[in-house]
Amino acid sequence: MSDDLENVDSAHSHRPGYSMTEPCERCGRDGPWLKQPIDEGGRGATEAYYGYAPGRLCRGCHMELLPNPEVLYTELLDIEFTFYYGCASGSSRKALRKMEESHVMVSYATKNNGPLGTESVHFTDCGGAPDSFKDGDMADTGDYVTSDGDYLEYVAEADADLWSLRDYPCEPDVLETHDRTVADHQRMTIDRHRSLLDSAADRGIDGQPVAVLQGWTVEDYLEHIDAHREAGTLTDYVGIGSICRRNADEEIQDIILAVRDALPARCRIHAFGVKLPVLEKSGVLDALASADSCAYDYGLMMEAIYNGGDYSWKPIVGEYLEFKERVGELLESYDDLEQQSLGAFGGQPIATDGGETQ
Repeated sequence: MSDDLENVDSAHSHRPGYSMTEPCERCGRDGPWLKQPIDEGGRGATEAYYGYAPGRLCRGCHMELLPNPEVLYTELLDIEFTFYYGCASGSSRKALRKMEESHVMVSYATKNNGPLGTESVHFTDCGGAPDSFKDGDMADTGDYVTSDGDYLEYVAEADADLWSLRDYPCEPDVLETHDRTVADHQRMTIDRHRSLLDSAADRGIDGQPVAVLQGWTVEDYLEHIDAHREAGTLTDYVGIGSICRRNADEEIQDIILAVRDALPARCRIHAFGVKLPVLEKSGVLDALASADSCAYDYGLMMEAIYNGGDYSWKPIVGEYLEFKERVGELLESYDDLEQQSLGAFGGQPIATDGGETQ
């Protein structure tokens, strides 16, 4: 665990413009705390043990009281990996804001897409999800419905720290819908990247752009890396797209490891929408700098669509906390293994690319 736990004052502060409503029972800081208990064994149980009402402690006080705070607050772990919680609906947005989540990926395609106010890093996704191209607002034309200028204006106004360049997904059903090929969407992605990078430079946008690799097979992604190199669109942060809807964990693992081997050492890698079982695969966390997922509220969303279930922020909070604990346990285990490995090798980093340390 890092020394950040000894300096939790920063955990009591937020980005400018964040509205506070109710006081923390321990430190008195105003905050939007939950009024209903969380399931036994979760956040509420810890607060009740110390004599506080469930859901009425701020983030910083909760960090101080938890016996293993790094499970829920993975930023306390001494690892070079960040997990972002996707925010693609008003209900999920409210749930993450209520819980003061500091690592959030906000989709530009959502109606309410500004910063939550709780983020330590504001990561903006361009909103080019496969569902949007197949059944959503991009289904008719197979292209974005807002201009690149509108997107860049949002990136500038949101003061995004990271922002993904617009890309075109390569899922087979998306390609079939628009009668296109993988090569078509790879070329369209490169063209869009080049235009956005030129326009962003002209506007003086400070946030770091994230280029996106597209494809379906390992060979597709390696070819797209070469195309990015040739076009000059290979940024220092690179995302891997079209891996979120596959039920093929080993296949995704192969793609991530192959991409890591092929990219220059300067490139950090983000995995868009990756599943937790993939992160558990050998070598995957070593290869990645970050990943994101909206899986915590997916079941509730499907239940609401097909059976009229409750898709409001309160039940989402429970699902989020359960999912967050799974992420924390995974990363804590990775941190333990990493520390053991460093100890076994005299504190020296272990080579992960066939000889050269990362």
